[in-house]
Amino acid sequence: MEQVFGRNEGLVSITMSDDGDRIIDEINALDGREQEHVPWLLGLLTHNDDAVRYAALRTVIHECDVPTLPERLWPMLDNEPDADVLLLVISALSIHRQSSKDVNVLRRFQNAIERVGDKSDGMQEAFDDAKLRIMLGLDTKQIVKTSSAERCKQLAELNAKLGMN
Repeated sequence: MEQVFGRNEGLVSITMSDDGDRIIDEINALDGREQEHVPWLLGLLTHNDDAVRYAALRTVIHECDVPTLPERLWPMLDNEPDADVLLLVISALSIHRQSSKDVNVLRRFQNAIERVGDKSDGMQEAFDDAKLRIMLGLDTKQIVKTSSAERCKQLAELNAKLGMN
């Protein structure tokens, strides 16, 4: 039986077998009505197309208020095969766990990154940002405003303390 991800009345129904580009076009067409479609967007987090999962998650993170989102993201952290989607998962969970000083969360992030085998600069930066959020309580604005030299110093100290790189 095919799972249908219908949206509100009058809008197109989307199924798991629909073309990923069509679904992404539908996500992009929400334009200001994203919150109305949270159940549909959350359902797409299990879609077989990496780009669909990425577009749905990016939209949920940036355009919607979903208090239960972390509950959805923890299993994705352990199972998500796509590095770009995983990057979003790590970023969102690190914001949720800001200031927690929870080293176990950072270890889970590190294990997930190793599992997908992504050694890109973007993934390393996301992991470094997560360390700064979780261990030092920095928010995104503070991270962006930190000088390169200060960021390197903070990360070197954290990595030495945590035994991470």
